[in-house]
Amino acid sequence: MLKNYDLARVLELSREPTVKAVAEVRFSEKHLAKDRGYYWDGEEKHWFKDMKEKRAEQEKLDAPFNVRIIRSL
Repeated sequence: MLKNYDLARVLELSREPTVKAVAEVRFSEKHLAKDRGYYWDGEEKHWFKDMKEKRAEQEKLDAPFNVRIIRSL
């Protein structure tokens, strides 16, 4: 399976920190987060997804809602 990917890129991504992106949406907007692949965290009461730091920065630009980045993963 690894032969389908650029090994140098895979290694580069593996070194990049993983962060938690939190969608700042109202209850009536939850479908926006869900449609972008966010998951509901019942304990923390927010929509989130884990991703690499660079991807999270792009997500902040692309998402139709505010995204808060938590860097403690």
